Amino acid sequence: MVISIPPMGTSLETYIASGQALQNMDAYASGECTEEGRECRLHLPKFELLSDKVDLVNALQGIGISKIFGSDADFSALSNDALMVNCVQQGTRLSIDEQGLEGASYVAVMFFGCASPDDLPEPREIVFDRPFVVSVFAGSKRPLFVGVVTCPK
Repeated sequence: MVISIPPMGTSLETYIASGQALQNMDAYASGECTEEGRECRLHLPKFELLSDKVDLVNALQGIGISKIFGSDADFSALSNDALMVNCVQQGTRLSIDEQGLEGASYVAVMFFGCASPDDLPEPREIVFDRPFVVSVFAGSKRPLFVGVVTCPK
């Protein structure tokens, strides 16, 4: 975990918008700004961050992922039916206390059938019953979340 605080007199919004927050966090994470052997007394409040049902459709379309939202989407590896993505949502929880850090996240992808109302096929199940990987990337191509589901149930 890397935490970076803005310099005195700089607002958090300015610190983030200028790119300095990300640069500092990258520098610390890569070891460029680390002091070895220095004792520190950390004063960090307990906190919990929650986000639920964050719509990712515009973000995905903004980085060029658009075909999955149209009737020409190809999900033939999942189903013989014509499918398209209707909604992509993410929820995240991060909790920090004296015991450490705990985090969890989910991404829900909802599909629609592309058949016309007169041609509705029998419903098919799409089951993720074996391990899979989930990744969400920012416009900068940096991962916002990477997760592995090893025991889907």
